Amino acid sequence: MVEPQGMRSRGPETTGAGRGQLKEGSAAGEEAGGPNGRMTTKQFARRVGVTPHTVYTWIREGRIHPWKIAGRWRYGPVHLLELVQR
Repeated sequence: MVEPQGMRSRGPETTGAGRGQLKEGSAAGEEAGGPNGRMTTKQFARRVGVTPHTVYTWIREGRIHPWKIAGRWRYGPVHLLELVQR
């Protein structure tokens, strides 16, 4: 994307309501998993203390059954329970 002359990036995207408040999905708010509790593979891996590669291995082995939304894996609290119950 080409920025108009004189415009510079200010780092993480902020809302107009208050400076320093991060928009949902920005880097600093990444761990939260969003308002619906869904996590990306990277977030899920961090939550359980493994690498994303390990998570993909668990999917292939059938240990967890995440949702595929818009072509990307998404995880929720139910998937954490799948790991604990096995």
